[in-house]
Amino acid sequence: MTEPVPETRWEPDYTLQAPEGHTWMRQAPEDCPRCGCCTKTLCDTATERGLACSWYVDKEPGTADVSDCPCGRAAEELGFARYYVTKATPEQRARFEQRHDPDKVARVKALVDTLDEHGRPRA
Repeated sequence: MTEPVPETRWEPDYTLQAPEGHTWMRQAPEDCPRCGCCTKTLCDTATERGLACSWYVDKEPGTADVSDCPCGRAAEELGFARYYVTKATPEQRARFEQRHDPDKVARVKALVDTLDEHGRPRA
């Protein structure tokens, strides 16, 4: 017995000119399975680059607000940890610890322990 094929979602594509009374459609992007507020591509990009999802979204009216995305917060902490390991001077590390709450500092330091000297996950 074969598995049912999931229904494809479609959304309007306003980047294309369409004749009067017609709307071009494109396949909707896949939702992020971890948060539900972003697309999978957006959260994956944020995690890969170590910045919050909101850095990659236009701040224009009508745009989704992803400022509270849990994936983005985790990605930002990973970015801090990568910088902490690869580039931060002792003075910058001390400033980071002074400026941020102790819970965030503890989470970043826990991430630091999982990274090698190049900021990549240890094998």
